[in-house]
Amino acid sequence: MVDRSALLQEVRVRCPSISLWVEFLYGQAARLYLGDGHIMAAAGVQQGDPLGLLLFAFVLHPLIQKIKDNCNLFLHVWYLDDGTIIGDSEEV
Repeated sequence: MVDRSALLQEVRVRCPSISLWVEFLYGQAARLYLGDGHIMAAAGVQQGDPLGLLLFAFVLHPLIQKIKDNCNLFLHVWYLDDGTIIGDSEEV
């Protein structure tokens, strides 16, 4: 699940030209209707959002970079939200 404050910070840094738009879309919890009631969605990217994958990648990238910089791995590959990490069992 993507933390929205981290998402907004990464967008401000990596793609400031769309940051105001993303803040408008994700700055407050979205109301999701469930039967006669509703729940507030305050984390993650919204399902069906065309920018969802890009926004998720913005948040995931710092974690991937930390893994790359701090771990001696044979291989680490990522596709969307799936990661594969291969290395010594002590390191992994």
